[in-house]
Amino acid sequence: MPEKPTKPSKMPKSLKSAEPSKTHRPGPPNQVGISRRVLLNDVDAAGVVFYARVMAMAHEAYEEAMAGAGLALDELMRARIGLPLVHAEADFSSPLRHGETVTLRVACTRVGERSVSMRIELAVGPRAAAVVTHVHACVDMDRLASRPIPAEMRAKLLSLS
Repeated sequence: MPEKPTKPSKMPKSLKSAEPSKTHRPGPPNQVGISRRVLLNDVDAAGVVFYARVMAMAHEAYEEAMAGAGLALDELMRARIGLPLVHAEADFSSPLRHGETVTLRVACTRVGERSVSMRIELAVGPRAAAVVTHVHACVDMDRLASRPIPAEMRAKLLSLS
């Protein structure tokens, strides 16, 4: 079936994203979710995912959510806008084990003038496993200095809230 033409975006061409990943799953309103299997390289000798891998999974889900909102990080970097992680924390409630399918749900919880906060929830079915919180600063990549979040970028971030 032919695709419907889309309205052109006012976002500069360098900020337009590619097609969203096929791993996106619908979640609660305004959340983006992905699912992935817990792999052998995710776990420690006890067969449980260790904290660094939880943080990596959360960052992967963040990147997918951003791409799905039209803010692919590679496009932002080419436009010389960075969103480096400046704060991260995690609360663990249940272990993730090798072979389980974990669903990660991403939501934007705050869009400030120069930073954005994201919440990533990890679960296996109805069982909550962890909640990761990210704060990303908006940075001018040429000066490596904080900058205001552009209005069109702000609107796309708010679509994740």
